[in-house]
Amino acid sequence: MVPILALLLACQAVPAADSLRPQARPLCDDRIVRSDEPDRWLATDKFWHFSASFATVGAGYHLCANRLSMAEPAPTGLALAGTFTLGLTKEFCDLAGPTRHFSWKDLLADLAGIGAGYLVFIRQF
Repeated sequence: MVPILALLLACQAVPAADSLRPQARPLCDDRIVRSDEPDRWLATDKFWHFSASFATVGAGYHLCANRLSMAEPAPTGLALAGTFTLGLTKEFCDLAGPTRHFSWKDLLADLAGIGAGYLVFIRQF
């Protein structure tokens, strides 16, 4: 009974032949969603940018220094530059995405997370 039910559900998920044909996209798409919401300095989004950058610096440094046994300054450079590259790439994806919004504030939150990650995970006092 279960295989028949799974087969029926799978057949319903298969798109029709007409929907498989490539369709021309208009040059100016009116369905673009533009966010009218202000880009606030203190927002949940900024917390996630900071936290993700902070954790990525720590994980990247640990991977390079301890697991791959790289000598300094390679682990530091890779952790910091790699995390910044991820944040910058995310903002360019947002710019190309449906909202068409590049946020400098998100990028600064990423930089703050990178700086905090450097101080906590890499810098030796």
